[in-house]
Formats: sequence, C-alpha cells, structure tokens
Amino acid sequence: MLGFKIVYEDVCLMVSPDGLLVIFYVDDILIFSPKNMKSRAADVVAKIAKHWELREMGEAKWFLGIRILRDR
Repeated sequence: MLGFKIVYEDVCLMVSPDGLLVIFYVDDILIFSPKNMKSRAADVVAKIAKHWELREMGEAKWFLGIRILRDR
C-alpha cells in the first residue's frame, strides 16, 4: 500500500512513516503532507493515477461537507 498503514480506529485514514496522511471516502481522497514532502506526495499521486483516473482539485477547502481552514 505504498508504505501506508491503516489506522484501525478509522479505516478511511492511512499514514506513512515519513509523515504523509491519506484520507478517503468512496471516491474522494485527500493527501496531507508537510511542505518538505511535496515530491513524496506527488509520487504517491502518480502511483495511484497508474491504476485509477484522478482529477486534482487544488487546495482543499471542503471535504464531505466539512470546511477546511489552514493556519499557516
């Protein structure tokens, strides 16, 4: 699974040892990464895209009816 482990308390959340988080629900996916891991996140997206059609929507502002606010 690309180095990710399922969080068994919530099987829609997967984490990697290097700090990436993947949240998915049916056909919606969010990938969270620290700024210094953008290339690793892009690699994960590319590997997923080899198997499924993806549409990148840019920076997430909403997910499943939940508003996402970022404090930078």
